[in-house]
Amino acid sequence: MNLRPADGLCSMQRQLIALIIALIVATVAIMAPLAYYSYLSPQPAPPGQATGGPTWQVVPAPDGLEMDLSISTNITLPGGSIGINISIVNPTDHNVTIAAADSWAVGGTSLGPCPSDLPMGISILRGYYTSSNISMARAPLDLYEPGIINCPLYLAIRAFLFLPYGRVDSVALQGSMINGTMFMASYRVSSYLEFSGSWITPTGNVTSIYVQAPQPLTVSSAEFQSFEPGTYTVVSATEWGQLALLHFKIQGLSDGNSTFTVTGGQAG
Repeated sequence: MNLRPADGLCSMQRQLIALIIALIVATVAIMAPLAYYSYLSPQPAPPGQATGGPTWQVVPAPDGLEMDLSISTNITLPGGSIGINISIVNPTDHNVTIAAADSWAVGGTSLGPCPSDLPMGISILRGYYTSSNISMARAPLDLYEPGIINCPLYLAIRAFLFLPYGRVDSVALQGSMINGTMFMASYRVSSYLEFSGSWITPTGNVTSIYVQAPQPLTVSSAEFQSFEPGTYTVVSATEWGQLALLHFKIQGLSDGNSTFTVTGGQAG
């Protein structure tokens, strides 16, 4: 039976569609295993990541904020120092206001020997800890010399207003002072800290007294001790419950008894 021109055209269209579908199916069949293999294969390290493990972490925080933690190195020699950067940024295109929470994932973090108005802090633990076992960690190292410390006035913060586009140059702190007077101040939400050891007291108990008025000079009985060879965990936390962990090693001497490997970091 002879086909009419219209029937012949429809038949050709159907054949063309069938051919296209067959090509798509074949392409997917070829590319899927390759994509799966690429997913399983090790990926190139991000720029700035040191060999042997990450030196930075970025952890999502409420309302689109981010907590950034980085360390200057993940391996150093006895007597060497470790530099720590911590900041909270707003990568969005609009202001973000978030209420103070005082809901820390771990205790013992700070930005110095005095209480801070900023909603973040760090500590250093002796040993290797992750988010799954950090609750079993011993007390953090005492990074600041204990004693009587003259601290500035501590403000009662109610909320933080973060500027957009990842700026860390300022954040508005909204709250009230002890007498109820409202205030708004501008702070830098970033801190760089550097440590080469910790403070040890003869009894092992370190106590600091925070005051807000000049006091007579008091000599502390604590002694400074450089980081000993081994593994350490840098803990970074915010008062909204975010947690980031990085690790570094103090490399011992090559005497056969001090063999260490570099470790990486893990976000909480």
